[in-house]
Amino acid sequence: MGQTIAIKEIQPQHYGEGMELVKSAIMDYVGKFDIDPIDFNFKAKNFFVTPGNISRAILCDDEIIGFFVCTHYDSLWNNEKKLSMELFYLKSEHRTEININKVYAYIENYAFTNGYVSIQFDDSLPYFSDYVKGFDETRQISVRYEKEVI
Repeated sequence: MGQTIAIKEIQPQHYGEGMELVKSAIMDYVGKFDIDPIDFNFKAKNFFVTPGNISRAILCDDEIIGFFVCTHYDSLWNNEKKLSMELFYLKSEHRTEININKVYAYIENYAFTNGYVSIQFDDSLPYFSDYVKGFDETRQISVRYEKEVI
């Protein structure tokens, strides 16, 4: 695919397309979409507009083909800033190593130019996690666990 992708800050004009893409992401990740529409709209839009989130649209020919959202946090015990990848989605027809590399290069450049010491992520981000785990410099620092409350 000889496509050229662009990465831009998510703007209000992207919200409609972005929300549809979030629905596609949920269908792709979970296999179904059975979320209350009002609750979904509130939560999904918050990812895009919450101050401090780094929300970016991935575009090809001015069409949104993906997005990512990172959050910023500071360590309690030192002054190191860390960037955490929270959401990542790229339409299946655009999931090439070249495109994921472009997205990662953007995120890494953003982190470097803004004084972050690391980019963190977990296995819940298909495509992105698998790609970044392949780098020699990537190390596992913890594992997330969850216990249901019944």
